[in-house]
Amino acid sequence: MNESQRQAQRYAHRRAAMVFDTVASRHRRPSRRMLPVLERFAQSPAATSLASLAKQGPGDGWGLRPGEPEMMRSIAHGLTRYAAHHRVDEEAGVLAWATATSTIAAAPALDPYVGAVRGIDAVLFADLRVRSGGDGIKPDLRTRAALRFLGFDVPEGEPALLALASAVAAELDQPLVVLDQLLWSVSDQSLPPAPRARPAPEPEPQPGPVVDLRQRSRGSDHRRLKAELAGQ
Repeated sequence: MNESQRQAQRYAHRRAAMVFDTVASRHRRPSRRMLPVLERFAQSPAATSLASLAKQGPGDGWGLRPGEPEMMRSIAHGLTRYAAHHRVDEEAGVLAWATATSTIAAAPALDPYVGAVRGIDAVLFADLRVRSGGDGIKPDLRTRAALRFLGFDVPEGEPALLALASAVAAELDQPLVVLDQLLWSVSDQSLPPAPRARPAPEPEPQPGPVVDLRQRSRGSDHRRLKAELAGQ
């Protein structure tokens, strides 16, 4: 089972809870206090299915911020519409949606089902896609900080961050969800800076990728991620 499948399995047949959890946790630090809330919601009528959440909303008493209940309802409605339009059940529809939107991860508004929901940004869009079983990485402050910690020259803007992360994942020959786990590992370990080696002679120019990682990193770059990957 690959990382995308593990993410999808986490919420298998619990897609309403997935939507609730994703939206409720987006502006909150991970906390044990949220676990009882999520468990209580999972037992509520709205958690029965995405259709139920779309029809009645999450209800009151969850400590949600203004706008979050309607966002949950709209996301559930969008995923339900996608499944209906493609004549598949809820579970298959969520995975199909996550896969189909991989090419527009940096531009959620192009997705008429979920990305167009008011308040959805690239970070929340990526989180929903990954939890649904798609390949992706959140272009958030943690991802940016971890890549900078590794020595990468990270450009401003979410689309540029996603482009760089995709180039790093391609260099590692790993999906983005695995890179995301590696960046968590690197951040947790607080790896010291790698010793600087003597610069090697510049090779003759050769055709290469559009994003050249040698020009976007300062020393530690993808070699340290490869070491992390080898150690797992």
